[in-house]
Amino acid sequence: MKSYLRFLSRNKLYTAIEVMGLSLAMTFVIIFTCYVKQQIAVNTHYPDSDNIYLVGIDQQTYSYYYMAEDLEAEIPEIEEAVHIEYYYNSYKYEGEVLSKERLLKVGKDFFELFQIKFLYGSPEDFDVKENAFVTEGFAREHGMEEVIGKKLTNGKRTFIIAGIIEDFSDTVFKDYEFVINHKAFAPEPEDRRSSSGNVMTFIKAADGTDIGLLEEKVSKVASEFYKRNQYPREKRAMLIRLDKLYFADANNGRFGLKAESREKVMIFSLVVLFLLISAIINYVNLNIANAETRGKEVAVRHIMGAERRLLTFRTLLESFAFTSVTFIIALAAAALLIDPINGLLQSVIPISISFGWDYIGIYCMLIMLIAVICGVAVSTTTSGIRITSSTRTKKPISKILMAIQFVISLIMISVAVTMEM
Repeated sequence: MKSYLRFLSRNKLYTAIEVMGLSLAMTFVIIFTCYVKQQIAVNTHYPDSDNIYLVGIDQQTYSYYYMAEDLEAEIPEIEEAVHIEYYYNSYKYEGEVLSKERLLKVGKDFFELFQIKFLYGSPEDFDVKENAFVTEGFAREHGMEEVIGKKLTNGKRTFIIAGIIEDFSDTVFKDYEFVINHKAFAPEPEDRRSSSGNVMTFIKAADGTDIGLLEEKVSKVASEFYKRNQYPREKRAMLIRLDKLYFADANNGRFGLKAESREKVMIFSLVVLFLLISAIINYVNLNIANAETRGKEVAVRHIMGAERRLLTFRTLLESFAFTSVTFIIALAAAALLIDPINGLLQSVIPISISFGWDYIGIYCMLIMLIAVICGVAVSTTTSGIRITSSTRTKKPISKILMAIQFVISLIMISVAVTMEM
């Protein structure tokens, strides 16, 4: 290791290029890895996500006003049915007019079905129709617990803030800030007999339920409702599992829900892969380019009786140390660049650089993967060097790696153009 550090200190330009090249590539590997993981993880944190379904009508995510009540009353396989509305009108917080689409109307069962965490208050406070809850993000902007007891008004209606709940940031629900009791609002006459674009119905199916059969039963209930109300054509219901809803074709991101393209996430997954390959090739190529300098050292060790396994181990150790240092630099750079990247991507769920145990595990796996591949590749191309061959010029493998890197650059440009289109 001492000889490696001495080599790096004597070849400052090589060291700078290698550190900057590998750090830059890994910066974007980290950012896009976090993006892909966070997108895939939407809604998977709910304990019963594989038993919770959104009920939609005619390949849309909305339903009719009383659908939750009808389903819970008529289908025994449904353990819970939850009515959710998102509110379009503007409202005031302590006289301050706030923007639209930040208020959610739900029933008390909403908090139980989605296991909403309370920072202040409890679901029992929702029994009072005039009470409202705010999200943690809004509370922090307005003095945290200072919001408790403050007024929220919409026209002639006034609500008192009685609780603080966790944000909706990593869920399929849009970033609502206020939650009020839907029973405080009497439905409009048209809501009683038709579909409503701002109403969603979620159900929890019992374990072991045949979902295909359940969907048929739900469709029958919906069909009977529309027939009773003399709707001009037949409508059919569908079920979308909660952990699939974010990427579902029926979810266009318009009706109170976040939505993302599955193809976009796939493209970013490929970007991560190509950046990873490019970083490895860059590291290996620079080491091969400097094989002449270090080749003499390797050849001397051969003469002194060093085994190939020991030389390989030394190379792996050097690779691991170098990769670890550059990865730490890349993490710092990713944290600095995350806001501008979010501004450019305009992702529905902004990327965050996390340091949870699951992410630390991913980071360690990336370090080990890069270190092992780079170490083995460099060891394979340099361990056979002898004194007589240490002054040879570039190896053919260097040209091959340069060609591969050129192809990857073309692919990355094509991906960038495709995403822009």
